[in-house]
Amino acid sequence: MNKHIKIAIFVAPFLLLGGYIATDMYLENDAKANKVFKLEQDGHCDVYNRKCILTTGEMQVSIEQHEQQTVVNTTYPIDEAILFVVNNEQDVDTHKMTMRQTPYYWQTQTTLPQKLAVKGDSAKLRIIVKYQGDQYIAQFYSQTVR
Repeated sequence: MNKHIKIAIFVAPFLLLGGYIATDMYLENDAKANKVFKLEQDGHCDVYNRKCILTTGEMQVSIEQHEQQTVVNTTYPIDEAILFVVNNEQDVDTHKMTMRQTPYYWQTQTTLPQKLAVKGDSAKLRIIVKYQGDQYIAQFYSQTVR
């Protein structure tokens, strides 16, 4: 065996171990990156009659109308909630929600009672819910059934 082969055999395990450690550090850093999840409607959505649930995995978001207050209830204690009422593509009302008593309940005053008061009325809504740096987003329609 010449000296180059001996050096290669001696250095190879260290290069293998270094590559393994570098890959692990890269994957760990990538796993910590904030992610965006899409919430899906769980059946028909009727915010006015308190029947609107959005889900993805274990996260569930319920959106209800309590007189003049639009209330969001979640299965996890979220950090922030923003509700958008879309009048048309250029005109969007943004409502940053405030925490009610716990981080599971959020509320804000919206124009939804006027838009959804009559049977058959509908409104296009968007929501962003932030939980531990991740964002849960949805665009959906709410239609009053009764």
